[in-house]
Amino acid sequence: MIVFVVIVILLIPVYLQMKYGVKSASGWLEKSHFILTCQCLLLEIGLAFVLFFLLMVFDSDAGIRCGIGLAGLVIFAIPILFIIFLLAVFQRIVIKRN
Repeated sequence: MIVFVVIVILLIPVYLQMKYGVKSASGWLEKSHFILTCQCLLLEIGLAFVLFFLLMVFDSDAGIRCGIGLAGLVIFAIPILFIIFLLAVFQRIVIKRN
């Protein structure tokens, strides 16, 4: 159950990029597409670290555990960062054609 919640939280920046990326690339938002993409990427990195520390503290009975769980979160967050980047490039190319 905890893993499902972590995955859903890590996918929030992808949803934000999908929802607001087209609007910012086409000029419907005041925020530029580059700034929105950077914010989504930084949000993904920040969420990965926050979730790691929350899992490390709250999922353990003995207090703080070793940090090997960060490797799993990073291994999962890196492809999501790549997906956000590819989504932003795809949005930019499609909007420029139209």
